[in-house]
Amino acid sequence: MKYPLLLDLRSLYLFMWIWCLLVSTTALSFDRDNESVDNEFRSRIQPILTRYCDSCHSGSSPEAKLDTTLFRDAHSIASTWDSWQAIASRVLEREMPPADTSPQPDATERELLVD
Repeated sequence: MKYPLLLDLRSLYLFMWIWCLLVSTTALSFDRDNESVDNEFRSRIQPILTRYCDSCHSGSSPEAKLDTTLFRDAHSIASTWDSWQAIASRVLEREMPPADTSPQPDATERELLVD
C-alpha cells in the first residue's frame, strides 16, 4: 500500500459521517417522541386537569398552594415530578377531587392521570 495514512483518514471520515448521521437521526426521533408525548398530554391529560382541578388549584391563591395550570406539557410534569406524583396518588386514592364536589372523573380519566 502506498498511502496507508490516506486510507485511515478515509475510514475515519466515513466513520464520522455515519456517526453524525446516526446521531442526527436519533435526535430527530427524540424530538418527534417529545412532540407526540406533548400532543398526547394536551389532548388527553390537560382537559382532565382543566375540568376537575383548575377551578380550585389555580389563580393567585390556589388550594394547597398547588397551581395545576402550570402543568401544560410533559416537560412541566417532568420538572415538578414530585408534585405530579402526589397529584396522581391523591387522584388514584380518590382523595381528589373531594368526594363532595361534582363532577367526578371516571375510572378511565383517573387512570390516564396516573399512567
